[in-house]
Amino acid sequence: MEHGEAIELLKAHFRQAMAKATEQMRIQGPLMPKRIESLTETISLFDDAIKDGRDEPYNFFSGECDEDASINPLIDSIIAKYCLPIERGSADYQLLKAEYKHHARNFYSELIAHSNELRTYSLRSSEPSTSLPKPARHDHRLEVVINSFVDEMRRSKAWGKRADDERVDILELLKEIVGANSDISALDGDAARKVKGLLLQLPANRNKLKATRDLPLWEQVTVNGDGVERLSVASINKYLQVYSSLCGWASAQKLLASNPFDGMKLKEESGKKRDMLSDDDVKAILLEVAKQETGLADT
Repeated sequence: MEHGEAIELLKAHFRQAMAKATEQMRIQGPLMPKRIESLTETISLFDDAIKDGRDEPYNFFSGECDEDASINPLIDSIIAKYCLPIERGSADYQLLKAEYKHHARNFYSELIAHSNELRTYSLRSSEPSTSLPKPARHDHRLEVVINSFVDEMRRSKAWGKRADDERVDILELLKEIVGANSDISALDGDAARKVKGLLLQLPANRNKLKATRDLPLWEQVTVNGDGVERLSVASINKYLQVYSSLCGWASAQKLLASNPFDGMKLKEESGKKRDMLSDDDVKAILLEVAKQETGLADT
């Protein structure tokens, strides 16, 4: 990996993280003072690391960094996210690690700046703002489309009670990622890849684990440590299947031109025994294949 390639990779990674963070602040508001204080301290640690020529933000007298405080897991997550053939200890790994502190420091600084700007603006300008997005039509809002989809699945008895609760929770996550008030047309190929990438980093039981339950989504995906496991391939595929079903249905309703989640499922380990389908799952599959409205038959 060339130095310029490492720079562009980290820029793309943190731009994506910034987009998620700013969208979260748009929904929930600016960062809390304690969060800003914590980020400021983190920036100071990275500043010291840059000044001292260290890759790790923490300075241990032994010269070795405890894995829990190391940035290695963060580098590992980037490598996994972009499917890079890079191993720990390699020259490419060290290059990413050496550059990471600079980009992380910039990311946290811009995060704080953006949060502050949400409440620091002038009312004296006579020029009307042209930067506001055009509101989505009510019937095209993602939340409304999801509600219509769920209602139809319930009316047709496509889902049993257990499957209903599970799929509603899965669709709630989609609203959290894309924005409940977003136009359904926002679910394009780029959005589908963003959703898939986030699912790859999402901790299992994120709203139950002590380490993640009180954090916003965009912070939950960065948490590492003991007891924090990512969603399994089977779980990720279940999420992607529900989103594919939604978009297949929306396509049939002429709300989407195509299904952006078609073919997005991950390849599961060969030879792995499939989980037994429940009666609810079998019923849903038969109904959806018969209607060919949800796109399930095409995935």
